[in-house]
Amino acid sequence: MIMSDNEVVEKWENFKIEIKCKNRYNFNREIIYLLDSIPRFSTEISVNPTTLEKNMKFYRARVGQYKEKKNLLAPHNDLTKAGRFNPEGIAYLYLSSSLEGAVAEVRPNLGDIVTIAEFDIKDKKVLNLALINLNPDTVENSIKICSGPTYKFCNDVRKLCLLLEDEFKSVVTVLNKIEYVPLQFVAEYIKGLGFDGIVFSSITMENQYNYVIFNYDDIDERNIINMYYREVTEIKYSTKTV
Repeated sequence: MIMSDNEVVEKWENFKIEIKCKNRYNFNREIIYLLDSIPRFSTEISVNPTTLEKNMKFYRARVGQYKEKKNLLAPHNDLTKAGRFNPEGIAYLYLSSSLEGAVAEVRPNLGDIVTIAEFDIKDKKVLNLALINLNPDTVENSIKICSGPTYKFCNDVRKLCLLLEDEFKSVVTVLNKIEYVPLQFVAEYIKGLGFDGIVFSSITMENQYNYVIFNYDDIDERNIINMYYREVTEIKYSTKTV
């Protein structure tokens, strides 16, 4: 199955409409071919799935001053609201690659105290969608090495990865959380392919990366190696014409 860029975009947009507005559990599964192919694509272009290793540090923040480490772990399922990748009632562990990035992700107000936990986590297999799009020239050159159907296959899947990256960066308000549904499906499907999580680019800070960990049952207070407290002293906004 070989598609043009326009066909990939059309199939993704049709999938979004269908899963949000028509069929939540029994939908047209044309997009599955491309989702199944993302791990293979990452191998074709020498961007392999990432295994979190020892000494990699991750950060999670909450607005408020918390003394107990358990308050910075993933919430209980019965308290979990819908997020970018998790449906309501199913908790995932969201982490950032830096302390500043973790603070930005919780969008505190001026004067808020934010608690940040530093995690030491290893042996998690995550699909690095941020790395796939990190250096377009490198990826493009790698794709050109492919030939025939493989070349077109790589282009198809890379186009979907770029669309997903745009979706990861989209701003969703409390009034339109239905927009999360397509990405919640993508996350669950990637989990079903055997991955423990996804790496994606931060929407709040440049050159920062976020991690969503699906399988976190073995992550507990012992994985939190430091706790930090920060007061928010400045917030910057930018706007555009709409």
